[in-house]
Amino acid sequence: MNEAKRNSSETLAWYKKIAMIASLPLLPAIIAYMGLCSYTENYLSERRIRLRMQRCGRFLRLSDARLRIAENGGTLIIENPTIAWDITHAWWTPENVLAKSPFPLPTKEDYMNAALEMRFENWDFWCWQNYTCLDKGRAFLLRVWNGATLDNTISTWFPDLSVVRTWTGFARMREPLGNGNKKMA
Repeated sequence: MNEAKRNSSETLAWYKKIAMIASLPLLPAIIAYMGLCSYTENYLSERRIRLRMQRCGRFLRLSDARLRIAENGGTLIIENPTIAWDITHAWWTPENVLAKSPFPLPTKEDYMNAALEMRFENWDFWCWQNYTCLDKGRAFLLRVWNGATLDNTISTWFPDLSVVRTWTGFARMREPLGNGNKKMA
């Protein structure tokens, strides 16, 4: 009798098989719904950043930015504010960021090592603190979501404008992640 019970429990009942087969068409719908929710949350989050910068006077429309850049020069900052997503913000400051920075620009190898060790580079932390931080930064936001697309446009208008890139995903985290973070000099 025990062997008969075991054999019947090892095979799925007919109603369980039907339920599994019936749920297969729902799987793509569930995945699509999750993707839509994620996209919507990212979009709304980026809109909130833009509205926040508008309220505190740190957002420039492209036409205004073009006039200010023509008048003052400065630096275009392309920021990747996340660790994994390919979201970029475009910022502008009338300051020469490279001349003011106490740290050199990280190389691709530096970024690869930082990602593996889950830490930020001093350049990124400094850039975030001084320019792209939503609370204390001094740069003006030009575009959220796909800010890197402005690089070509603005570089065409102003070929001598300095353009820097920063990856502030880890720098934005309030607490250090283990021993990987370098201390600021």
